[in-house]
Amino acid sequence: MEIILKCIGILLAWWIGLQTIGVLLVSFQIQNPNVSILSSQVIMLLIALTLKRKSKIVWNDKERVNIIFVIGAVLTGIGLAFFSPISGVMQILTGNLGAQGPGSITASFMIFALLAPVAEEFFYRGIMMNLLRTRFGAGKMIFISSLLFAVAHFSAFMWIHTFVCGMLCGYYYYRSGKIVVPMIIHFVNNFIWGCLIPIYMLWKGYTSVEGTVSTEYNSLMELLTPFIISILIGILIIAATEIIMNKLIRTNGTKKYLK
Repeated sequence: MEIILKCIGILLAWWIGLQTIGVLLVSFQIQNPNVSILSSQVIMLLIALTLKRKSKIVWNDKERVNIIFVIGAVLTGIGLAFFSPISGVMQILTGNLGAQGPGSITASFMIFALLAPVAEEFFYRGIMMNLLRTRFGAGKMIFISSLLFAVAHFSAFMWIHTFVCGMLCGYYYYRSGKIVVPMIIHFVNNFIWGCLIPIYMLWKGYTSVEGTVSTEYNSLMELLTPFIISILIGILIIAATEIIMNKLIRTNGTKKYLK
């Protein structure tokens, strides 16, 4: 319980820092959402690096990262992106997409696809998961760190997606012993839903709800069917990747678990 409370305390430290930055941004009348998100990632990264130095946590084992895990991470990231079919729709409904131009898309790419995977994997897998594994087994430490990861996104729309993302990133970190492997999963996932989907919708001219998203459905199933199909495709990709990866691991005698 002490370790869980410590992880919650670390998360609260990040939240307090985020709220402090938010107050400063409001004071200076800075309303760009990319600035807020960037601040969040920078705070998270600074906390992770500070705790790593103080606690002497080792993020990687001494072996070189195996190409099997790299390929598996890329394919898993693609499968994971299918768990978020609602992300593009959310941007339309909230009006965020219509405000985006080339500069905003570039900023989103830098934050969502490049910085977030590094900062968040250092924070949740590098720090929290390593703290949790001093008291818990693999399943519990992956589950708890993933739950904290999901809750910290403060969006009910994203809880399932972020929780699954946390579970997969935690699992691959545990399997590979390399922090870069979950970063790859995170990068691919964020790049698809955070960058490619907005670019595609802008290219198609989808900047508002009108003519893009129907708000009338004959049944609940009609509304949910596209999301269910998307999730099933994601599960299929992830499961197939895991089966193939396990066969390659057994064939090549690759080390399996984080020590």
